[in-house]
Amino acid sequence: MLPAGCGPLPAEPAKVSTLTWSPDGHVYFISEADNRVGEVWRTSQGGRAEAFLDGKALAGGCEGGPAVLTVVRAVGDAGLAVGFECPTSQDRLYLVDVRTRTMTPVLTGDDIRDVALEAGGARGYVAQQRGNCASVAGFSDGALHGLDVRVPALTGEWRLLQGYDESARARDGLTCGAEGKALSPVSTGDGRTVAMLVTIARRGAGLNGGMYGRYDWNVGVLEGDAIRLVGPTLRGAPHLALAPDGSRVALFLSSTRDGLQVFDLAGGDPRTVSTEDGASFPAFSPDGRTIAYSGGGRTSIKFAAVP
Repeated sequence: MLPAGCGPLPAEPAKVSTLTWSPDGHVYFISEADNRVGEVWRTSQGGRAEAFLDGKALAGGCEGGPAVLTVVRAVGDAGLAVGFECPTSQDRLYLVDVRTRTMTPVLTGDDIRDVALEAGGARGYVAQQRGNCASVAGFSDGALHGLDVRVPALTGEWRLLQGYDESARARDGLTCGAEGKALSPVSTGDGRTVAMLVTIARRGAGLNGGMYGRYDWNVGVLEGDAIRLVGPTLRGAPHLALAPDGSRVALFLSSTRDGLQVFDLAGGDPRTVSTEDGASFPAFSPDGRTIAYSGGGRTSIKFAAVP
């Protein structure tokens, strides 16, 4: 018998990542088994896991070459954004109708690593990352555009449109002209609340450390032409989730606090959801009362009430 709160997964060993909870009642996620492309699976609280888009369905994700599945995000009531890293061409993003499983291409661009789309799927935000360059751009009408948004930092401020620029392609991302980084954009379906993870200062971990470990991070809320920082300073590489009503975020905090935490964007101390080491990829339920996350060394999906 499975432990309480766990979603049963496939019998074959697999890593679970990139959870998203759709209004159709399913938690969609990437299953990383021997297939390097990855597959889109889904489960529900108390239900069994099943393949939703298998390797065959995703075989044409990239044009004329291999594909690596990197993005799965719920969009509106019955949509799913599915994105691919394409080593031999530009990355691709599709909008999938979860009822018919029809995949419609919506964006081709460089280094797409995450998305947050409004309910219709035509507008939103895209995270771009290559090497040490990482930022968030706007998305509308099938194209990306830089965001001239001010981000506060301990050394002054930087702008989102500088976080990922031509230097990423010219230098293969090993160095980056911008001091700031931005990751993991999230938004409500109406686009009124938009948040992301942004750097505030270098930690001095040296060039041998990964990008996430070399910087301190904060949750930043987009307000007009500026980012407002909220919550505690973060260490490591957290994955951000936003409650459907835009009031709270969930993420895994390392170093400063252990476990999966939730805190209000209006202020207040974080509240613990789980103290399990390595809990990651949180996703709020459509009613905002429950969080699904990857646990057990990323081999299981667990569910917990939001405190």
